[in-house]
Amino acid sequence: SSSSFVACGAAPLRQAIDLTQCSQRAQVPNHHHLITMVVSDEIRELRLQIDKLRERLDFMAPMLSLLQPTQDYVQRVECEASVQLLRLKNARLAETPTLGDPQK
Repeated sequence: SSSSFVACGAAPLRQAIDLTQCSQRAQVPNHHHLITMVVSDEIRELRLQIDKLRERLDFMAPMLSLLQPTQDYVQRVECEASVQLLRLKNARLAETPTLGDPQK
């Protein structure tokens, strides 16, 4: 009967499909292995970036201790300049004659 033919022919067909899939797997690298390689390359690149940042930080750290006193000095100079400008403006206003002032 035809059902027995299909049943008998199914086993060799499954074996042929299994063999084909097996040979395809052998030709194509394992995806897990590829992902592991990509991830390890990315980790290596990140470690290099971290090392470069550490070097920059080691270079900059001593300068940071100088930064706060410099900022304080700049703030004091700006404050003093503001006070002096205010004094100059007030002095000019005091010297400038008003329109109705007969003295000057």
